[in-house]
Formats: sequence, structure tokens, C-alpha cells
Amino acid sequence: MTSQSSVEWFGSTRASAERRPVTLIFNCTHDRRPDRLLGPIMDHVDSWNVTQVIFCPNAAGPTARRTDETLDISLPSGLDTQEEMRRIWTGAQFEKQFAVY
Repeated sequence: MTSQSSVEWFGSTRASAERRPVTLIFNCTHDRRPDRLLGPIMDHVDSWNVTQVIFCPNAAGPTARRTDETLDISLPSGLDTQEEMRRIWTGAQFEKQFAVY
């Protein structure tokens, strides 16, 4: 599914919905192009009544691996994509402010 077809689908569901606040959650990894994903969506945030935007990685917390002698704890990696998406979103000129996480 392309970004544009996703926008069209979501817009059609919002057309018949009440004007309840909407939170957009993006779970993206390094193989996505944030500019191409966010561009079509950003044109519709006012009509969709978007109030919050969340950019998250696939792994939400640390992972642990235990061997007989050690405990290895790894933090999520690959947050560059989420940071880039956050920069693109917060750099756009919207009529209202959003909570961006």
C-alpha cells in the first residue's frame, strides 16, 4: 500500500466519523523514506483533527540476554528514522500545535 492510498483510505474513514481527536502512530524502521511517507499525510492533519503524533521504533525497550556468566542488556537501536520523522513533522508549518513524541 502506498502512502497516497493509505491517506485516501484513512480520509474516507474520517469523512463519516465525528470530529474526535486523532492520534497518529508511526512504527517505522530504517528502510522507509520519512519524507515520502509524511508528505501526503501532512496535507490532511487539520481536516482529520490530528492532535498527537507518535514516532516509535519496533523495539520499545531494552532486551536482555543471559548466559551462564553474564547478562547483556541492549537498548533499542535505529532511532535515527524516528528522529528524522520528528524533525520533518515539527519543521512543517501547521495552523495548530501538536504533541509530538
